[in-house]
Amino acid sequence: MNNYTVPYLQAPDSNSILISWITNDENTPQVDYGFEKDDLSNTACGTSKTMEKDHIVHHVKLNDLLPDTRYFYRTKSGTTYSEIYSFKTQVDPSKFLQKLRFIVIGDHQRFDDAYPNLVANAVTKALEKWNGNTIEETVHFVINLGDQVHNGGELSHYAIHHFYKSSELSTKVPFVTVLGNHEYYGDSEAKNYFAHFDYSHLKYNNIQAAKAINGTEYYAFKIAKALFIHLNSNSNSENQTQFVSKIIHEADSDKNIEWVFASAHHPPKAEQLKKDGNDYINNEILPILQSSAKTCVYFAGHAHLYARGASRNHRIHEIINGGASWDQYWTDAPEAVTLYEDVQKTIEAHVFQLVELDFETQQLKVNTYSTGNAQLNKPLYLLDSFYKKQKENRPNTPFIKSFDDKIKLPFTFECSKYTGSEPFNSSEFQILKTVKKEEVIVLSKKRDYEKWFGSSGFPDYTPINIYESSSILELTVNDNELATGAYKIRVRYRDQNLSWSEWSETVTFTIE
Repeated sequence: MNNYTVPYLQAPDSNSILISWITNDENTPQVDYGFEKDDLSNTACGTSKTMEKDHIVHHVKLNDLLPDTRYFYRTKSGTTYSEIYSFKTQVDPSKFLQKLRFIVIGDHQRFDDAYPNLVANAVTKALEKWNGNTIEETVHFVINLGDQVHNGGELSHYAIHHFYKSSELSTKVPFVTVLGNHEYYGDSEAKNYFAHFDYSHLKYNNIQAAKAINGTEYYAFKIAKALFIHLNSNSNSENQTQFVSKIIHEADSDKNIEWVFASAHHPPKAEQLKKDGNDYINNEILPILQSSAKTCVYFAGHAHLYARGASRNHRIHEIINGGASWDQYWTDAPEAVTLYEDVQKTIEAHVFQLVELDFETQQLKVNTYSTGNAQLNKPLYLLDSFYKKQKENRPNTPFIKSFDDKIKLPFTFECSKYTGSEPFNSSEFQILKTVKKEEVIVLSKKRDYEKWFGSSGFPDYTPINIYESSSILELTVNDNELATGAYKIRVRYRDQNLSWSEWSETVTFTIE
């Protein structure tokens, strides 16, 4: 790199963009830009921050740009110019955008080629899938999910791990990030993070991120009719919680917001290593996000793999996209493996996601692509896909098939077939008992039509579907699982649009 990183675009906006780079030159940073590659007649200057002698961070913010417009630019430090690149501003907030497209890549902290390989594959796949000519005219922005560096106290990690290794995308498409735990390693206040990233001018309805460090620790921004909330899951500050609550309350009544996405480094729960789950996110932030029907996805990293689940009673996909470098395997800590009914799949894989939001059809589509893992390199393949439609056509209400009302355990309850306009995804059974005149749930079981949990391990790492040989339209109650006495049972079905049917009528039975 010769002590000079390529430009790095951040903070997507319709009228501005922030261009950052790192050099060993203290001269005033400059950006030349214009509408044509051979006419960079506009010039903007910015600020520099000397972190170390050979690590000077430059920021130049271009203001008063035209929305939805392609610009060419180059950076200058002293007598050194970058190559000429181009970017495109975001759409005018008052204009209709048919499709919003972005890329999600999480947790790329290591000194290896996994992350730049994923970046290169993401560029190729995005252009192919979305019929693009240039990546800057095809993808609106990129989300990173924390741990952009391995050791936050090592400045070279920001230059190499993130700025340089992101460059196939970040020279052309703006990035947004969140704080991971590794940004605090060797830098307890993450000062290096705040020296390299600045989202302070990104706001939704001018709502201030109260006491967020540099306005960048947590923040929210709007593009078209989508709202993005980015949080610091290393902190459980009341100020941040109140910020999320205020943002969600505002968005819920805002007719110009139709979709809400949230991102932070830590997931609410993690199967491969239970402690990777975050209680603050699970117990305080998720309930706020769930209070709005507009919330559609929560993205996280931290666990170095891929996982997908969904909130039980809310139409929110919960994603772990943390497989951009370091690997975690099922065999790493078998004693810490935990099965969660609300996680549908956990897979040892390097991944990125292409996200498309169609405002015309009111549908979200997400494709997850993988190159295998560090032990099993594969050609790029589609690992997973999911969607959400704003419009709900709830599945038809199921029923429990008839049986003698007096049973002995073990016993298998059977249900009607699934019928609905969307593909089948889940069943949930509940057995209730009256205790002191109140109905209490004494047994609950929710299952998805597929449950990828565990793998064959080295060398093939084939995911295991633990429900492959069983029917989730049945519930078997085993010996000693329930005591003798009177009970009621009911069931409901869920489709892949995350819509539940009504509960079936309860059926009374007695265990003898």
